[in-house]
Amino acid sequence: MIIFLYIIALLSFSDTANAQTSEGVETALALLREGCKYELGEELLSKISSADTSHPPEAVIIKFNLDILLSRRKKSGAAELMFGCNAKQSKFRDEEIDRSTKKIRSTTTAKEEIINQDSGGRYGRIIDWQRKYQGENFRGTVAHVDSIFGDGIKMPTAEQFYVCPAVAGFVCFSLIIDESLRLTEYERSNTVKMLQHIKIIPIRLEQKNRSEE
Repeated sequence: MIIFLYIIALLSFSDTANAQTSEGVETALALLREGCKYELGEELLSKISSADTSHPPEAVIIKFNLDILLSRRKKSGAAELMFGCNAKQSKFRDEEIDRSTKKIRSTTTAKEEIINQDSGGRYGRIIDWQRKYQGENFRGTVAHVDSIFGDGIKMPTAEQFYVCPAVAGFVCFSLIIDESLRLTEYERSNTVKMLQHIKIIPIRLEQKNRSEE
């Protein structure tokens, strides 16, 4: 009887934890849409295990914990998909979004943004490469980092993929791989393909939907 009650308690705890995790993910996805004007595609949604959010003044920080399947490995690897958005930066004129998806360039590429962030610091990220990026409905650049330099020493660090849209009003985001993992070039290519399942929300479409409510 005691064992039976123990099993019931474990199942109840598991259901509660799953419900809390699901609620946290839904909250994060809603904030991602409202605060950052981004949406994740099914390819990424299926990999989310949990999510966390925080709210510094006039900003929102969203972290999605992912389980990603690595090629030729029997187990998945952990990764963090991070968005940090200033709500004011995401609100811009209709005529700007109409042209921006393909014609208005962002002020910085992924490489330039990393350099700007690390400028003046004790350590700086070493950019392995930068390539063109194609999201579901926008373009940009993606940079890869797997080491840092400081105090005259180069050191390995968790692999990071940093994406910057070439779209006015949208901030950069990043994917950080668990530091215990080292990806092959094939896995890095697949990771970039996975990150392509992200889209922006045109302001005009959002305003139209609200006006119809």
